[in-house]
Amino acid sequence: MVIVSDAPTYEQLLALVGELSVRNEEQARVIAEQAERIAELERRLGQNSGNSSLPPSSDRFGKPKPRSLRGKTDRKPGKQPGAPGGALRQVEDPDEVVEHVPSECAGCGADLDQARVVGVVRRQMHDIQIEACPECGRVVVG
Repeated sequence: MVIVSDAPTYEQLLALVGELSVRNEEQARVIAEQAERIAELERRLGQNSGNSSLPPSSDRFGKPKPRSLRGKTDRKPGKQPGAPGGALRQVEDPDEVVEHVPSECAGCGADLDQARVVGVVRRQMHDIQIEACPECGRVVVG
């Protein structure tokens, strides 16, 4: 009497174990690559204009920008009517006057020594003279 067994041989089992070992190594490599890729994508997803050099227009995901906690009022921005002004007023008689007179025309380069004065711009710190070029007529600011 001959007994026929469907059980694999020792060599077949060794080949199967070796094949499974190769598959496990391949799976471990793929899993490591995918974990690295997921970490990079999560890092990129977490970037926004607040924690990188990206412009605000590139912000797509995440929390909306914080809004002001101040309540809405009917006032317009800036100085309110009736509030005292804070401007520094010009004085009629300054301590020192420094004139800035242009020496040559910015357009044609002509000398402005004989030019007629067509206006003066007064500033808090300086009075700026405006002259007309005698050659081309261009107005030049000092």
